[in-house]
Amino acid sequence: MRNLIKKIAVWKRSELKYHAYQSEIDTEVCRLLIQTNRNFFTIAICIASLLIYLQSDRNTWQDYFAWLGLLSGVYLTHGFVSYRQSKKTLTLSGLNWLYYFRVMTAILGAAWGSASLFFFHLNDYLHQAFLAMCLAGICGGAIVIYALDRYAPICFAIGLILFFIPLYLYSGDSLSVAISLIFLVFVLYIKLTSLSFGRVLRENIALRILSNAHKEENERLAYYDALTNTPNRRLLTERLEHSLKLIKRSKSCIAVMFLDLDNFKT
Repeated sequence: MRNLIKKIAVWKRSELKYHAYQSEIDTEVCRLLIQTNRNFFTIAICIASLLIYLQSDRNTWQDYFAWLGLLSGVYLTHGFVSYRQSKKTLTLSGLNWLYYFRVMTAILGAAWGSASLFFFHLNDYLHQAFLAMCLAGICGGAIVIYALDRYAPICFAIGLILFFIPLYLYSGDSLSVAISLIFLVFVLYIKLTSLSFGRVLRENIALRILSNAHKEENERLAYYDALTNTPNRRLLTERLEHSLKLIKRSKSCIAVMFLDLDNFKT
């Protein structure tokens, strides 16, 4: 019982530390999500091209341009705001940008799911399977790439499923329903396997930020007085040793001594 109480106390202290640095953690998560989002855009181009190629014998060019226009508009909007955020030209905080990112991933998922409105063909099981395979690939990639955030992969999957699954379920065909159920099982499996991966990534980010904060605090306590926050004897000793080394190199004693004394006063 005593060990359990100690573990709970340690866990609460770690949670308090994480909350104290939550803004820095959110900022780091935003930076990594922007980088991974660029890689995901490359994957999206490949899968969209493959999907159009597989459906080329059953659809018109109007269908392709309509769907590509919708998908491109969402990606351009998302990419533009992400670029502005990476260049520090937006005033969005880390948490606010995460909210925006989750909403945009849901819209991206819906844009991908809308492919079924253009490329779903009743009683054509081969093209239905191709469509489900392509969307399963893009959904699985989004879940893994966005695993750093808890809610972004869920938003993407929900947006995609809401637009993709209904046509398969309402077709009244048992094979089409089976394809949609296999798709759901695959997405659920990928999501469950990525939970631990995302948790480990977030913990590593939090630990790295805490480690840097502790390192800065230790350096401050080593070289500055804890009460007055003024330089202590150890800092003076290191500055003098540094000055002596410069004196031996430059053989200009007076200039170097005055320079280091001025730096020490500041």
